[in-house]
Amino acid sequence: MKIKTKKSIKRKLLWMIILSSILPLLLLGFFSVFFITRTTNTSLTQRLDEVLLTADDILSSTIESQQFTIKNLKNSLLEHDLIGKETITPDQQKGIETAFFHTLNRDLGAMNLYYVSISGQHVGTDRLPELYSYPTNKNWGVYRFAQNEDTHFYANAYKVNDSFYNAYSIVYSVIQDDVHTGYLILDVSTEYIQSLFSSVKGTSYGYVQFILASKYDTVIYNDSYFYNNIGLIKNVLAQDGTNTGVSSLKENTLKTIENAAYGYQIYGLIHNRLVYDQGKMLASLIVLLIITTIILSFYIGNGLTQSIVTPINSLVNKMNAYKNYDSTLEILDQKDEISRLSNQFDLLIDRIEKYHKLNLEKQDLMRQAEIKSLMSQINPHFINNTLDSIKWKAKLKEYDDIQEMVTKLSVLLLSAMNNRDQFCTLEEEIEMVSSYISIQQIRYEDRLNFMLGIQSEAYCIQIPRLILQPIIENSIIHGIEPMDRKGIVEVSGWVDDTHDYLYLTVADNGVGTDACFEDISHSGIGLQNVNHRIKLHYGNQYGLWWESKKDIGTVVYIKIPISREEAYDSCTGSGR
Repeated sequence: MKIKTKKSIKRKLLWMIILSSILPLLLLGFFSVFFITRTTNTSLTQRLDEVLLTADDILSSTIESQQFTIKNLKNSLLEHDLIGKETITPDQQKGIETAFFHTLNRDLGAMNLYYVSISGQHVGTDRLPELYSYPTNKNWGVYRFAQNEDTHFYANAYKVNDSFYNAYSIVYSVIQDDVHTGYLILDVSTEYIQSLFSSVKGTSYGYVQFILASKYDTVIYNDSYFYNNIGLIKNVLAQDGTNTGVSSLKENTLKTIENAAYGYQIYGLIHNRLVYDQGKMLASLIVLLIITTIILSFYIGNGLTQSIVTPINSLVNKMNAYKNYDSTLEILDQKDEISRLSNQFDLLIDRIEKYHKLNLEKQDLMRQAEIKSLMSQINPHFINNTLDSIKWKAKLKEYDDIQEMVTKLSVLLLSAMNNRDQFCTLEEEIEMVSSYISIQQIRYEDRLNFMLGIQSEAYCIQIPRLILQPIIENSIIHGIEPMDRKGIVEVSGWVDDTHDYLYLTVADNGVGTDACFEDISHSGIGLQNVNHRIKLHYGNQYGLWWESKKDIGTVVYIKIPISREEAYDSCTGSGR
C-alpha cells in the first residue's frame, strides 16, 4: 500500500537548491558593485592626477621654451641694432617684422609678437591691442608686471578679436646701455593651450576638461562646460573651501595642481558617467543572472529532487509493507518522506540488533557444544592408551605397577569426567599431567624422565582443561618411543612481564621431524583437538606452534591471554 504525505521533501529540496544558487550570487553582486564602484572612483582619481601632472609638465616646459626663445630673439635684435633706440626707423621695423615672422613660423595665428618702444612706436605680427598703448598704459598690465616681477610669465587673458583670445604673455624689458628703451611681448592664445592639452585629454574614463587660472584666480583658459569665468574659481570650483584635493561637482570629479614657479593652477574635471554606467550595467547584469539562475535552478532542481524523492518514496512504501513488530522505540511525527524513512530505519536497526543478539546466543551454545564434543574425544583417547599399558603389565604380572597405574588412572578419569567446568587452573592441570606421567613412567620404566619448571604466579591462571596431556602423550609416542635412548619431557610455564599472556611449552629430546606443524597436526587427533579448542576459546590468533628438528627434539608452544582478574585476584588467593 502506497502512503502519500501531506508535506514532501521535494519542495524543501527545491527551495534549498534555488536559495543556495541565488544567495551567493546576490552577495557577490552586492560586493562587486561596491568594490568596482569604489575601485573605479579611486582609479579615476589616480588617472586624473596623472593627467594633471602631464599637462603641467607640458605647459611649464612650453613656457620655459618660449622664454628662452624670446630672450634669444631680444639678444639677436639688439645685436643687429634693430631695437635699443627710443625710435624705430622703417628699416628697423622691416627687420623686426622679418625676425618676428621667422620666430613664430608655424605658430603664427596662435601667437603674436610685439615690440613697443618707450616713444610709443610699435611693431608686431598683428594690430597692437589697445591695452598695450604706451605711454597711456605704462603703469598697467604687462608694463607694470615687467617692472615689478622677476618672472617673465604673465597671466594676461583678453580678447584681441573674434579669432584670437589671449591666455598669457611672455614679457621682456629691453635695456640698452642701462637705458630702458622698450618691451618685447609674446602673446599666447587659448587655441595654442588647447593644442597642448589635446594630447592628454582622452582617458578610458572620458575626456578631461581643463581650466587654467592665475594665482590671483583669474581664468586664462577654460574648455569645460562652466563657460562663465566670473567667480568660477571662488564660487564653483573651490566650494569645498580649498583649491587642492578632490571636490565633487555633482556629476564630476575635480582635482587641481599648482605650479609655484609660474604662478598658475590647472583644474581637471572628468565626468562620473562611466562610473555610474559601469555600476548600472553591472547591476543589470546581476539581475539578469539572478533571473536566469532561478529559472535554471528550478528546472535542474526539479529534475534532481525528483530523482532523489522517487527512490525514497519507493523505499518507504516497501518498508511500510512489512508489518510492525512489538518495539519500545518512540516513533517521531512523520512530516515527510525522510521522517518516515528515518522511523522505519530505526525500527529496522532495532530488529537487526535483536536478531544479532539471538544469533550470538545461538553461536555461543554451538561453540560450547563443540568444545564439549572435543573434550569427549580426548577422554577415550588417553583411556585407551592407559588401559593398553595396564594390559601389558598384567601379562608381565607386575601387580604393584598395576595398582599404581589404576590409582593414577582413577585420578585422570575423575578429572576428565568433570564436564561441568571447561577451565581449570594450571596447578590442577599439572596435577592431572603428573598422574599421567606416573602411569607412563611405569610403562616405560627408566626410558622416560619428566621435568617440570612452572613460574609460581602461573599456577593460578585459568586454562582450558586437558590441553597439556595430549601434547605430552604426543611427545612420548611420536618423539621418545621410537628412539633407543632415555627420553626427557619437560613442561614449562611463565607469565610475561606485562601480565597479559601465559606461555606454556612441552619439550622433548625425541627423534624430532623436519615437517611443518600444519602437516603433523592434521594427522594427530590430540594436537588438532587442543589447537582447535584454544582457538574456539580465545580466537584464531592463539593456538599451538612448534619448533622441531630431526634427531634433536621438539618444542610445542602455547600462548594464552590472561584477564586482569586472573593476573591479580586469583594469584593473590593461591598462596604461591
